[in-house]
Amino acid sequence: MARCPAGMAAIPAGTFQFRVNRKATVVNEFCMDITEVTVAAYVACVNAGACSSKGLNRVGSIAPFTTPLCNWGSGRNDHPINCVSWYQTVAYCKYADKRVPTEAEWEYAASGGDGRSYPWGETTPTDQLCWDGAGNTLGKGKRGGNTCPVGSFPAGRSVFGLDDMAGGVWEWTSGKMGIQRIIRGGGATTPIAPWVTTTMRTASFETENGNDIGVRCAR
Repeated sequence: MARCPAGMAAIPAGTFQFRVNRKATVVNEFCMDITEVTVAAYVACVNAGACSSKGLNRVGSIAPFTTPLCNWGSGRNDHPINCVSWYQTVAYCKYADKRVPTEAEWEYAASGGDGRSYPWGETTPTDQLCWDGAGNTLGKGKRGGNTCPVGSFPAGRSVFGLDDMAGGVWEWTSGKMGIQRIIRGGGATTPIAPWVTTTMRTASFETENGNDIGVRCAR
């Protein structure tokens, strides 16, 4: 097994059916952040001069607007950093001597390799994650896009010991869909179960920095 630094879990090598091509896909052993990267961790990167704070309180690249849903400068230091672009994600992971996970690695880590629908198994999502669907801790439709402190939902932990692989924030991967990058996991704004499954995928432009997109690194 890989020897992983503190804050990361060792993910064993394995073979699983990758949603993208419906084929058996081999994944080598690697390390994965146990939680999404927090605001506090990103602050440290900015203070070290390795990360940029540009636009972290604004979303959109065509007509950016400031939103309180961005966690930067909010005092929510134990929440996931959000409103980050692909380029800011790459810079953070490099600073931490890590990298952005591949899409196959992300799905394998979330599913445990056994094809489960959600990181915790087959139970319908309710209060196992930070989302806006039925059963969430604030009530359906009442979260308003606000995130939760990382690691707040141990009942939603994956088989490999990873927190918030569903809900919280969507997470950048290195996978591509045309000229966009694949994001995975569903976010705090997600209201329906199909969007927090281990196989759900969507994409965003590399310059975009939505309030529901964040970072998890691999190694």
